[in-house]
Amino acid sequence: MTMTASSAQSPLLDVVRFLASEGLVIQQSAQIEDSTSACVSYDQYTFVDGACKKCQSDYFGISIKVKGPPVRRVDFRAKPDFAVGKAGMTIMIPPDDEGHFEGVGSFESLNFFIASSAVERLSLEVFDKPLANLEFQQGHFRYDATMMQIGGIVLERLFSGDLVTALEMDAWAQIVALHILRKYNLSDGLKRGLSGGRKEVLSGVALSRAKAYINSHLSIGPLFLRDIASSVGVSERRFARAFQEGTGSSVHEYVLQVKLSRACEMLRNSNMPLLEISVLSGFASQSHMTNVFRRRLRMTPREFRNALL
Repeated sequence: MTMTASSAQSPLLDVVRFLASEGLVIQQSAQIEDSTSACVSYDQYTFVDGACKKCQSDYFGISIKVKGPPVRRVDFRAKPDFAVGKAGMTIMIPPDDEGHFEGVGSFESLNFFIASSAVERLSLEVFDKPLANLEFQQGHFRYDATMMQIGGIVLERLFSGDLVTALEMDAWAQIVALHILRKYNLSDGLKRGLSGGRKEVLSGVALSRAKAYINSHLSIGPLFLRDIASSVGVSERRFARAFQEGTGSSVHEYVLQVKLSRACEMLRNSNMPLLEISVLSGFASQSHMTNVFRRRLRMTPREFRNALL
């Protein structure tokens, strides 16, 4: 089945048009798309002429190679100027990429396309930096544990047959965009840490960055204080004290409130099962979510949903 896209402005449509003219056959297995800002697809690629260039577009691409023979990535601007991608490896390709791929036969990959405008909005909000001031690593394969975690969740949803909501798509796009900024950005000078003064208070940028980290990691595993503190470059003890000074609540209370708010939003706007909502909201289990609802809202999640009918 030839890959198609549902929107005339889709990043996938740009890719299809370009690659079709370059002799690379693409067979799409599954695709989710959210307007023009982001999309996810799982595709099988077959090299026809042994090489293929990337489509020049206004999107960041990040792909996880799932199966197939090794693919050689060549970029004469980078050092070293080539890299070999094996199954389980990830590659991030920025919009200005000029490299190409070489290979034989077919391989399969999970692909995320995030609009540059969406990445820039997040960069300005979290780091106070426009994309023009950032330098990104040119596409090279690497083992990326975070993307493997995200990929596992997304693959399960792609092939479940269930409708993927705009809320889920937006959450994935936010997580991947933030990961690109944190993992693949080579620039120094991102604002970090604590502001001056007698009290230890997180700077506005650092506080936004901590909150963004919390929001983007709720559904991909346990949240540890050390990891949140590390995202803004301070120790756990100083971060916990400064966070409470700046927000009026402890990190634990804030995280719990974010989980509760996300669960309430999903209960209002979707028909997803309670178990799935508990996972996407970051609760340890459905019973944990139920206990939090009872303590905070004096009702169960099911009662909350029924009250909206």
